[in-house]
Amino acid sequence: MRKGTRFILGVTLFIFIFLSFTAQAEVLTIQPSGERSADTPESEGFGEDFTKLGGDEVLEFSVSYSGSSLWQGTYAVVGDGDLAYCYPYFGFQVIDLSNPSSPVIIAQLYHPSQARDMVLVGDFVYVVGYQGLMIFNVSDPYAPFLTGTFSTDGLSSWGSPTATGVEIVGDYAYLSGHMSYFIIDISDKTNPVLVNYFDPEGLAMNSVIDGDFAYIASEFFLSVWNISDPMSPEYMGNLPCGGDAYDVEHQGNYLFVASRGLGLHVLYVGGTGFPTTQATWVDTTERYTDVELAGDYLYLLDNNTIKILDISYPGNPFYVADWFTQGFNTSMYVSSDDAFVSDWTAGIERYDISSPEVPLVDAAYVNPGMGYDLVISGNYGFMANGIRGMQVLDLSDSENPELVASYDTPGDARTIELVGDYIYLGGRDIGIMVFDVSDPLNPAHLESFATPNNYLNDLLAWGSYLYAIAGDSGLLVYDVSSPQAPALAGSFEDLGYGYRMTIQGNYAYLSGGEEGFRIINISDPLAPVVEGSYDLPGYSTAIAVSGNYAYVNYDYHNQLGIFEVSDPQNPVFIGDYLGFDLARNIEVVGNYLYVAAYVYGFQILDISSPESPVLAGKYSTYPGWVWDVDVVGDNIYVTCDNGFLCLKQGDCAGPNGAGDFDVADIVFLISYIFKGGTAPDPINAGDVNCDGDVNVGDAVLLIDFTFRGGEAPCGGCYE
Repeated sequence: MRKGTRFILGVTLFIFIFLSFTAQAEVLTIQPSGERSADTPESEGFGEDFTKLGGDEVLEFSVSYSGSSLWQGTYAVVGDGDLAYCYPYFGFQVIDLSNPSSPVIIAQLYHPSQARDMVLVGDFVYVVGYQGLMIFNVSDPYAPFLTGTFSTDGLSSWGSPTATGVEIVGDYAYLSGHMSYFIIDISDKTNPVLVNYFDPEGLAMNSVIDGDFAYIASEFFLSVWNISDPMSPEYMGNLPCGGDAYDVEHQGNYLFVASRGLGLHVLYVGGTGFPTTQATWVDTTERYTDVELAGDYLYLLDNNTIKILDISYPGNPFYVADWFTQGFNTSMYVSSDDAFVSDWTAGIERYDISSPEVPLVDAAYVNPGMGYDLVISGNYGFMANGIRGMQVLDLSDSENPELVASYDTPGDARTIELVGDYIYLGGRDIGIMVFDVSDPLNPAHLESFATPNNYLNDLLAWGSYLYAIAGDSGLLVYDVSSPQAPALAGSFEDLGYGYRMTIQGNYAYLSGGEEGFRIINISDPLAPVVEGSYDLPGYSTAIAVSGNYAYVNYDYHNQLGIFEVSDPQNPVFIGDYLGFDLARNIEVVGNYLYVAAYVYGFQILDISSPESPVLAGKYSTYPGWVWDVDVVGDNIYVTCDNGFLCLKQGDCAGPNGAGDFDVADIVFLISYIFKGGTAPDPINAGDVNCDGDVNVGDAVLLIDFTFRGGEAPCGGCYE
């Protein structure tokens, strides 16, 4: 049977079932639970010809987003008075700056992408990035919502051109993208429609629209297009700009072009619409990526500096001052007498530019830092958060985790361990710091002491000892029988480099960077001895042990080496699993490995057959990279280089809980939606399109997937 015939048959089946249910139903209700009624249709009579035909392999577990409270990596910001709208890696945030000393996040939407540019027009914020165009309705800043999207996927010789800039003029959005320029009708914000797209000559970074003309900053030049007829843009030529043209702004008869390798080009636009060079302001020491205008002043954005130029005479711009910001600048937005600057690590800042030559910061929201390592105790999570030190999270509600306390460390916090009521924190340039967390809301710093090279990669408590991996300075052993006052009890320097460690019985298993992995006998903690080893190619970054098997991530590609270690003196290589790159940590729970798979996100491997792991579940955290994972029941806590996520683990058994997604699930969902039949358990098992509700859209998606092999149900149940 051909796929087209199957799809038609599926739609016919859906219409038939839909009509039969609606004819019987007096009231159509969505109920959170219920028992199967006697007249609920069963699936047995449909036969095997109606099973899923999509061809994708079903996994064992679904993994879905639950909540987050720590987002970082802010790439873009726009602002209006006391409100800042910003886009970190994990979604969209609204920050209230009315109290400059204590900014507050008043709303956030999980929508992982990487914003490259944002524009605020009226009640809408337009965001562009890897997912094309996203339109957020902010008419109620406390309850923003994504109202429309437009994907640029497949609309270029590049396949998936990243949108890097956006301009809004009337009912049109103009998107700059790699090798492509898009004109989109946004008169209906819920349904943006492509009008036209074309190759703008080079890597389009941003543009400005002036009447009938689009001026596009395209790599080495500014290209000019007549767009009076959007269906038939006319190329008029280009003007070289010396270096990479990254951004362009318009004021009066002048265009101002930020050149990443040169400085500033000032162009005069005459009656023909084609610009001519009027002046240049040369600075080859910086790489400018953004230009903003405020009256007679112009601001050029570099990674950590903003140059202020006076353009009261545009043909003769002159340098006024350097404006130093917090760190790695990613975008700037000028509104009236305010300028908003986003920083990848620091967060956002609002500056008063009423005196344009001397900007003054009047409010700042500081990002909570990069999540490296996490330990859980009861309802609290303690996280080593890089330059932000230690963060304490209340996890009593996994859908709404809350940052409740923090401690700023002098260096970079990378590893954390908990012993009773005491936290041990290590990393770069902080040695080991000891905290009393008997009151998690008020962690008390007790002591700090130096370690060799003050560089720790991992801390692990075992018995009354704390084991610390000090990079290429070996293994340190501390007696923590008095946990508030640990004492160095032993060390082993002749070990090579150490990265991560796990302990089972009398043995510590160490992933050793370029040294492969080592098995260390710690039966005498004061005199650890290397019992066995195995050299591996590349770089080893994570290790886990389950029974007689060790799983070691290695190489610069995607290999997990599997070793039989029943004889610690002679570990035996028995196979590889290919599936992720440079895993940062691995946790064993029963017959499963939970893998912080770095650029590959989060993965679950079934190791019930230890020598042959099988992918059982996965969750993409792109564009964030995963560093650590902790599992508590069906909650999975993941730390990333851009924050913290709570994930929820469930079974990939379809809405009816009985095997793969198939026709029986379609029937089950329709019964629930239109007759109040048995509810999916848990309820979100029926939300197969992940729109936050169980409705007709879920049944339609299942029909398309079942009979045509269309888009797979969300939640990571299919390869």
